[in-house]
Amino acid sequence: MNNEIKDNETKKHSINTSMVIPLGKLLILLVLSLGLYDVFWFYYKWKYLRDIEGKNFNPLLLTLTMGLPFLNVILPYILFKELLYISTKQNKFFVHFLAFILSFSMAVFLTFLDLKGVYKLFTLLYFLPIFIMQFIINRKDFSNAR
Repeated sequence: MNNEIKDNETKKHSINTSMVIPLGKLLILLVLSLGLYDVFWFYYKWKYLRDIEGKNFNPLLLTLTMGLPFLNVILPYILFKELLYISTKQNKFFVHFLAFILSFSMAVFLTFLDLKGVYKLFTLLYFLPIFIMQFIINRKDFSNAR
């Protein structure tokens, strides 16, 4: 029984450390892949919640439906909220507020795809919420390693 608990803790810790992505590497992957890496990023975060945290999610279905209207705000909100609960020790209001701000900003930045000219460059800010979320995850995992 004790060995099973230790194995689960070891597995959880090793998966937690695999969630850490250096921010420079993340930025390069997001920019060079022209937005394709964010699909993998979302998929692996949903998969983490299902496999390690025991949430009842279908990572592939959730990742693929994130491009649909309204779901492109709701699904990132749910993912960010769950990751913030795991990664921070903040109160519920803060977690919900930050998750809403991050997911809403992603949707707003994506609306700039329809604009012409210089305004289309604002679409590049779409990666900012993912970058902020990864920064929070990295802080949590690095503090656990100490």
